[in-house]
Amino acid sequence: MPPPLRMSKILADFTKFGEVMELETLKQHLLSPSADSYPCSFLSLTGLLILESRSILAVNSTPFPYPEPLVWFAISLLSPHSSLPLQCRDEETIPTFAQVRSSVKSPAAQRILRRTSLALVRERIHQKRRSLDTIGKKLLDLHLLLAATLSPLDWEYIDRATAASGDLLLKKNTERQKKKFSRLPSSKKTIRANDDRRLVINMTDLTLDEPTISVLSKGLNFAPAPRSIPYSDFVGSIEQAIRKLPEEAAEEARTEISVVLKRALPPKSNISKEERDAIRALRVNRSLRQAKTRSHRCRDKEDQRHHQKDGLTGGDDQESSTTSASSTKTLWPTKNSKDGIPLRPIVSAIGSPTYNLAKYLTGVLSPYVGHCEHHIKNSTEFVKILAGIRLKETDLLVSLDVVSLFTRVPLDDTLRLLAEKFDGDTVQLFRHVLTSTYFQYHGEFYEQSDGVAMGSPLSPTIANFFMEDFEEKALSSAPLKPLLFLRYVDDTFVVWPHGRRSLDEFFDHMNCQHSSIKFTMEIEENNRLPFLDVLVSRRTDGTLGHSVYRKPTHTDLYLHGRSHHHPSQRMAVMKSLIHRAVSISDKDSLAPELKRLRKTFQQNGYDERQISKALKRSISKTNSRREDGERDDRTAKACLPYISSVSGKVARILKRFSIQAIHKPPKKIRDMLVKAKDPH
Repeated sequence: MPPPLRMSKILADFTKFGEVMELETLKQHLLSPSADSYPCSFLSLTGLLILESRSILAVNSTPFPYPEPLVWFAISLLSPHSSLPLQCRDEETIPTFAQVRSSVKSPAAQRILRRTSLALVRERIHQKRRSLDTIGKKLLDLHLLLAATLSPLDWEYIDRATAASGDLLLKKNTERQKKKFSRLPSSKKTIRANDDRRLVINMTDLTLDEPTISVLSKGLNFAPAPRSIPYSDFVGSIEQAIRKLPEEAAEEARTEISVVLKRALPPKSNISKEERDAIRALRVNRSLRQAKTRSHRCRDKEDQRHHQKDGLTGGDDQESSTTSASSTKTLWPTKNSKDGIPLRPIVSAIGSPTYNLAKYLTGVLSPYVGHCEHHIKNSTEFVKILAGIRLKETDLLVSLDVVSLFTRVPLDDTLRLLAEKFDGDTVQLFRHVLTSTYFQYHGEFYEQSDGVAMGSPLSPTIANFFMEDFEEKALSSAPLKPLLFLRYVDDTFVVWPHGRRSLDEFFDHMNCQHSSIKFTMEIEENNRLPFLDVLVSRRTDGTLGHSVYRKPTHTDLYLHGRSHHHPSQRMAVMKSLIHRAVSISDKDSLAPELKRLRKTFQQNGYDERQISKALKRSISKTNSRREDGERDDRTAKACLPYISSVSGKVARILKRFSIQAIHKPPKKIRDMLVKAKDPH
């Protein structure tokens, strides 16, 4: 038997022979007396790796079949060939193999040819993936067969040599595909992005450089591509998902996924080095605090503390007193649409002692809320109601807004109303939750002395419950009644048919009903009035038009197209906005709204292919039903960290075992800059 160090040389010799020798010659060489000096198992493996057929070779007088050889090399050759179509698809570049020509030169014909070429690129991607999946299965069978048949020493050297050859081929072909892509002409249009200076407002004395402004303008939900692969997170999530599988199937899944993870590389960075350094600098700068709304305002830490203190003591938004108790988290989002950019304290009840009880009581109270004629569920229901209204010239469109409703809900009156619906024990549970709002801020404990906490799951239901009784009593005692009175939590839409002077009297009447409940009023201007996210407009024939409404401070900033989120999550952002446009807009405003959304998506980094796909899926209900059906077939779920270079392959393997992969994005900019817990 030759020494182990000669194994790699023997394999190289036989591989070289395999490149120049015919099948019969190889067989003769393998059976020649000179081959007797080689180990029998290694001789059999080497011959089977080179033979281009499923022949049977006797090993110790025991025949065994061998799958098609050189599977490692096939995967190494196919993988880079699938990367070129992926790049072409993402950059909307037509490669040579997909170019379609026609004698018809009209603009419509060119658009048809372009769509056809892009469809061919997508089909090439699907075909390569099917080939990789097929070869991957053969590779698994080959791997298990050789590991069980060969001696450990032989298998170690063969596995090492073939893996090295495969990596070399992969590298060479990848470089070749990159060169091919660089020579292709790009046809992707350049769309001007959002104005960074409008998205990021510096309220500090510090100067923000361009990389800092650039990275902040992507939004705090932007997820930079991770620089390493979280192997432990993958393994933990996958093991939890496959534990219910049969042992043989679970082991097969482990083997396939381990091969994928072993060959995985970190994804390409989606931000520049300067932007990454800017995030690091912001993270270590303790004098800055990020306050997140649609646009981002950098505020001095001391200045923010002053605003927060005003919100806790003496501010109009919340009453509180110092106490000692277990604390919950307090969040401080800004109100960009208000003068002075006030901070609105929100007490997050998640994890608090009464959180689960609050969720239970919400289910108990919900059947008693939302059944009055003035209540609306959402903007879609509001638009449907508007379709049946016809106005007179003297009718006025009015909106009423309750000032700080949640923190102004009178608890004593609310508990009396609850006592009319529930028994004493249940009312005591409500009392316990509603009067146990405590939180900690900078070492001091606070108790909310009245109203309900913004952030508790019970608060919206309690607010609706009280307001339904409030509006019933207010409308029944009003001298003049509105033609239409629709309320969504603290916003009310009114059609007033009695003239401007009587409207002021009605407004005073509503403000006199309870000392805690006060309204602001807005009257239509230029025959238009915003309500929720709907802009209601009066038509000449008396009907009401409706379109999507955005506040003047709206920046059109959404999840960036280059954020390291799963494609389905980025697609969901576009689909939800398109769904809102279709649900709210009338026939006259739908086309302009979709045109604006297309431009907005482009400014947020989405390409034309993604936008067209989102439009098609949002409008087609058939696709939605099909996707829902596919999700229902899954028997288990695996929550995986999303890594663009790995997660898709792992998800396709899990899919074969009826396991649905749920992709969780990596750390977002918000997670890197903002601490949810108050510093003490």
